[in-house]
Amino acid sequence: MIGKVVAILGLFISLTSVGSADDVYSPLKPYVVLIPGAGSNGGEIYVKNLTRLLKITGHGQYFGEYLQILGEIGLPTMLCPKTKDKDRRPLLTRALECVVAIQAAIVQGTIQNRRPIVRRNIILLGHSMGGNIARMVANDPRLKPFIHSVVTVATPHQGTPIADFIFDQYSKGWESELYRTVIEGIGFTPIEKEYLAELRTERLPDSPGVYYAQDVRALPFISYYSLTNSMEHTLMPPLEVTNLVLKNEIKKRGLDQTSYGVANDGLAPEYSMVFGKVIGSVRADHWETLCIGILKFTTGCEQTKQVLFPFLKSLGQEVAAQLLTKEEI
Repeated sequence: MIGKVVAILGLFISLTSVGSADDVYSPLKPYVVLIPGAGSNGGEIYVKNLTRLLKITGHGQYFGEYLQILGEIGLPTMLCPKTKDKDRRPLLTRALECVVAIQAAIVQGTIQNRRPIVRRNIILLGHSMGGNIARMVANDPRLKPFIHSVVTVATPHQGTPIADFIFDQYSKGWESELYRTVIEGIGFTPIEKEYLAELRTERLPDSPGVYYAQDVRALPFISYYSLTNSMEHTLMPPLEVTNLVLKNEIKKRGLDQTSYGVANDGLAPEYSMVFGKVIGSVRADHWETLCIGILKFTTGCEQTKQVLFPFLKSLGQEVAAQLLTKEEI
């Protein structure tokens, strides 16, 4: 069964590799920092039983399509974190690495541009739980003066019941061999994902600090935007399974008859993706919003691109206009 799942996943995640290096930071231009989420290994895609296949084919960049389009728009970019951790580390650890990397980019860019000024010109763009990380980065006191906005895509801001389900299955035993095969096949387990507890919706009262990624507050001088999504169908069989699991878990909690609803993208409820101003809602599964590999030819990817990148272009223009009106300090 695992072999079949891997084979099907391999067919649909033949990723297009786009080589990229961080652009030099300038305090006089908008600067987009891309932060990957679950399923990342530095800047690469990491899915347990697919990693070897991705390496053999020479593909696997997490933000390949995003970087290409942002380059065409003319927005300078960097990616963080870059440590290859096989998608294990907690969210705060990743956030702190990003803070240090962004600080270094600011210092280097300031020296090269010989412009010792402080500007709110950084746009943090997080996909999946990368959006939770982006919010933590924005709240770091060392970076607050530089952050203009946070944009999140398919981010479980209020956690996801799939995390609760997995913990329950591990503690009580798998209720379905199919569930066990899919979850263990992609390595989405508490043992392999240290961050999984941080995404739970059912909180343990003795561990309040675990949920910091969900609770970090919005700052009044930073703008927050979110793109939400939900799926009807998917090319990725494991997401069909997790989509059903999520719907069942939501119904168990009696949330299906509330504004929460059952809509989800296979990994996170759409309701949980809302943070700040919603720039759009698209019909796409979790990975279609990233436009990886053959998924960039799907309707879900196309809808995502039609909403996200015109918005980012406009946001970049807004930042640029504000920079022109500022006096040097």
